[in-house]
Amino acid sequence: MRLFALLGLAVLVSGCATTGPAPAVKVVAANAAAVASAGSYAWVPDRSGMAANPLNNADVWRGVVREAVEAELASAGHAKGEGRSAGFVMAFHLVIKDATSTTVIDNYFGYDAPGVRTHLDAFLKDHADGREGTLVIDAVDPKAKKLLWRGSATTQLNPNLSVPERKAAIRALVGAVLKDFPERKK
Repeated sequence: MRLFALLGLAVLVSGCATTGPAPAVKVVAANAAAVASAGSYAWVPDRSGMAANPLNNADVWRGVVREAVEAELASAGHAKGEGRSAGFVMAFHLVIKDATSTTVIDNYFGYDAPGVRTHLDAFLKDHADGREGTLVIDAVDPKAKKLLWRGSATTQLNPNLSVPERKAAIRALVGAVLKDFPERKK
C-alpha cells in the first residue's frame, strides 16, 4: 500500500507542465490590506508528521513549494518572522486528480476558510479526466484564524520532467499563484 502512495508522490513531484496551456489562476483577497500592513509572516505549524496520508510526509515537494513561496514573499517585501509574533501565517494545500481518483493534501487545515470545500468541489466537477494538480496557497490571520488571502492555480502534471525541470515548474506555478500577492506597505 505504501508503495502505491510513493508512486503517487512520484507523479506529484514530477511537477507541472512546462508546455501547454497556462495554469488557471484564481485569487480571493478577503483582507489583502491586513496582509499588506503585516510586519512579518510565519508558516502554520506543519502537522504532516501526524497525517495519515504518506504523501504528506514527503519533504521533497513541500520543501520546493515552501522555498518558492518564501522567495515570492521576500520579493513582495514580506520578512519571515517567528510563530506568534507574525502578522500572518502561510499554508498550502494540494489537490491531485486523475481519471480514477482525487487526493486532497491539506494537512494545514485548522483555520476558518469559508468556501474552501466549495472551491475544491468546484475544481473536481469542472475538470475533465487527465492528471491535474491544483496548488492552493493561503495567508491566515494567526490570532483570529481567519483566511486573509487565497490564491490557487490548476495545471496539467507532467511525469516526464527532469528534477531541475520539476523544481522550475513548481517555482513557476507558485509565482503564478502569488503574482498579485499584496506587497508590504512600509
